[in-house]
Parts: sequence; C-alpha cells; structure tokens
Amino acid sequence: MQPISSWSAAHVRRTGVPPPSLVLVTGAFGLVGSEVVKPLTGAGHRVVATDLDVAANRKAAAALGDAVEVRWADLTQPDAVTRLVSEVAPRAIVHLAAVIPPHCYARRSLAHAVNVEATTSLVRAAEAAPPSPPKFLQASSIAVYGARNPHRGDDVLSVDTPLRPSDLYGAHKVEAEAVVRSSRLDWLILRLGGVLPVEPRLRVVDLETIYFEASLPADGRIQMVEIDFNPGKAGGVTCSYNFFQRFLASGGNAIKTGFHILIPSSCA
Repeated sequence: MQPISSWSAAHVRRTGVPPPSLVLVTGAFGLVGSEVVKPLTGAGHRVVATDLDVAANRKAAAALGDAVEVRWADLTQPDAVTRLVSEVAPRAIVHLAAVIPPHCYARRSLAHAVNVEATTSLVRAAEAAPPSPPKFLQASSIAVYGARNPHRGDDVLSVDTPLRPSDLYGAHKVEAEAVVRSSRLDWLILRLGGVLPVEPRLRVVDLETIYFEASLPADGRIQMVEIDFNPGKAGGVTCSYNFFQRFLASGGNAIKTGFHILIPSSCA
C-alpha cells in the first residue's frame, strides 16, 4: 500500500492542509480512537485501524464498513509490531492504544507492556521503516503532572509544568514520552485530560471504575479548554485533529497539553 499523493503542492501551500496520507491508528476502536478515525477518513486519508481482535472491536469495525482497513494485532508482541509497520508502510502513526485507570492498577504487568513496551516497539519499528520513517503522534496524559493540591496551587498546566507523576499510569506515560522524544522521528505528543461522552452511556456496571471514581477527591480542580461543538467538525476531537493536520503538513516536534476531549452524543 502506498500513500495517496493526489493533491498539488500549490494546494498544500495555499491551504496548509497536507495531501491525503496512509495513517496507522492504534487503539482505533476505543473511545478516542473511534472518533479519530472518522475525521481522518472524512478528510480523504487512508486509514489502517489496529486493535485487539475481540468481540467488541469486531462489532465496531463492522460499523465502519469499507471506510478503513482493519489489521488485528497484539502490540505487546514486538514481532507483530514490526510486521504491522512494515506491511502497512504508513506516512503517520497515531498511537492511542493504552491500558488506562483503574484497570492498569489491577493489571500492572500488562499495563506496562502496553503503555511503555509496546510504545517502544512501535517507535523502533517506525524508525526502521524504509524509505523514510512515518510521523508519530503519541497520546499522553495530564497524569504526567501528578496529583495537584487545589489548596496549595491554582496555576494553569502548561508544557513547562514539571512532570511529577503520582500514580502508575502517569509514570507509564512519562516513560513513553521519553521513548518518543529520544527517537529520530518527527513526533507530536498530546497530553490529554478528561475524555468523556457528552451524555452518559448505559453500560454494564463496572465495579472497578465505580470504586476508582468514588476514591477521587471531591475538591480537586479541573482544567478545561474551550471546545468547538460544530457537529460538522466531530466536536472536541477537532482540537487535536487540527494539530495533527498541521503536523502532517510541516512535521517538527511539539508537545500540547490540556486537551479535554468531549465526544458529542451524536457520535457516541
């Protein structure tokens, strides 16, 4: 498979929008991944979506029809990662796959294998990809900043805020960021905040999540960012997606912090 290059250089210079490309999205059928795939395909990019081959993901993949190519893969297997990147030959990789709280606390070995070791395998495979390495977008988290006492500090988080993770997930994200930042790739790191559907979804009761949410401090501060809720722009995903579009066009390395992605109910 080869990246599409049908748009002229003049169009790119005029609009700042890169030509349609072949993009590999990991964790493609999660809450964020499923909404990232939609604007990519809507912009004309060819998308290869990869995730674990489980029933829920197969159902989500079927709903996309022929809009994307699906490659099932276990990213904790380095050989599978190398084969995936080599066969797909993407122009860009959007790495969203992760084991998140509270599940990462109960499955510590698996969480490290996915959050850190799989990221390392993916970066190394991308660095070795001929003829030129793909651009790499890493989904990180504001968990890298650690717990913040609302009674001792009210400063706004920024890229320059010291990284002081206070839990396993934040520590994993710091490790993963270090791998990406030390690579030879053009990279973009997005430190995501809350990822929430606008309307709660009915689901089977998850006792782990209920226990985790009940343990969170009631007086904690939440840093929010303004979201454009134009339905034609897929809601809050537009914020991160616009950065990705510019990243595809110009490359370079950057970190963006504080994204709170809200998934519109029409997309949920």
